[in-house]
Amino acid sequence: MFRASPQRTGEAGCRGPSKAPKIAWKFEAGYKIASSAAVGGGLVLFGAYDKVFYALDSGTGREAWRHVGPGPVRSSPLMLEGAVCFCTLPPRGGQKGTVTVLDTGLGTL
Repeated sequence: MFRASPQRTGEAGCRGPSKAPKIAWKFEAGYKIASSAAVGGGLVLFGAYDKVFYALDSGTGREAWRHVGPGPVRSSPLMLEGAVCFCTLPPRGGQKGTVTVLDTGLGTL
């Protein structure tokens, strides 16, 4: 839930972990990541300023697929019923961004 509660207070209302979590894996994108990630269906999905929308295997961190779009991906993805939706900024000097919907299993339009 965004900001941890329906009131968006930023407080979860419960205790956090008793010790520091162990890092399972790391992934470096080609450029700055500005979106939050969505997690579901065994994937971690997010976009970056290198115009790439990434899908990583949530267990290993390995790239499952990628989609290169027309502009930087700055919005957080929305997953619903086997699809993922995200927005891209317009290409440099452009006026219009895009909304893209992909099949989460294949990374195709």
